[in-house]
Amino acid sequence: MELLVPGIWVILGAVAVIFGIVPRLGPTLVLIAAAALLGVGIYHHYNLFHNEYRLATWSDKLRTYGPAVMIIIMVIFILGFIFTLFGGPSIPLPNMAESPVEATPSPVEESPSPANESPAESLMESVTNAAANAAANAAAAATGAIATGLNAVKNTAAAGLNAAQNVAAQAVNYARGNNRRNLNRVRFNDEGNNYNNNNNTRRRNNGSLYSHI
Repeated sequence: MELLVPGIWVILGAVAVIFGIVPRLGPTLVLIAAAALLGVGIYHHYNLFHNEYRLATWSDKLRTYGPAVMIIIMVIFILGFIFTLFGGPSIPLPNMAESPVEATPSPVEESPSPANESPAESLMESVTNAAANAAANAAAAATGAIATGLNAVKNTAAAGLNAAQNVAAQAVNYARGNNRRNLNRVRFNDEGNNYNNNNNTRRRNNGSLYSHI
C-alpha cells in the first residue's frame, strides 16, 4: 500500500498534465520539455542499472551494427531537413470572394529565366545535377572496372591455356624422343646379337674344318 497509493497519485497527476496542460502549450515548448524529460529518465535509468549494464554481454554483439545504424539515422535526418527546406508546409487559403470585374486577358506567359529563380530552386537544381553527375561517374567507373576485370580474366585464361599447350607439346616431344631412343637401342642390340651369332657360326665352321684336316 505504501508504494501503490503514491504510484496512483503520480499516474493521475501525469494524466492531468498530459490532457489538461500539454495541449495548451506550443509545440516548441512541448518538444523541449519532452527532450529534457527523456534525458533525465535515461540518466536515472543508467545510474540505477549501471552494474547490470556493465556485467551484461548481450550488448557486445550489437556494437558491430552501430556504424550502420548511425549512418541510416543521419541519412533520414538529412532527407527530412531537405524535404522541410525545399518542400515547405502547405498553408490552406480561404476562398476569396469573386470580383464582379472581369479579368483582362493576360499576355503570353514567358518561361521563368534563371535570374528569376529563387535561391532554393537554384540550390535544388544544382544538388540534383551534382547527384546525377555523381551517379553517371560512378556508373562509368563501375563499368570500366568490370571491363578491366573481364579483360584480366581473359588474359589470364589465355596465358594459362598457352602454358598448358606448351607443357603438353613438350611432354609429347619428350615421349617421342624416348620412343626413338628405345627403338635405336633395340636395333643396336639386334644388330649386335646378329653380329655375335654370325661370328660364333663362323668360328664353329672353321673349327669343324680344322678338325677334319
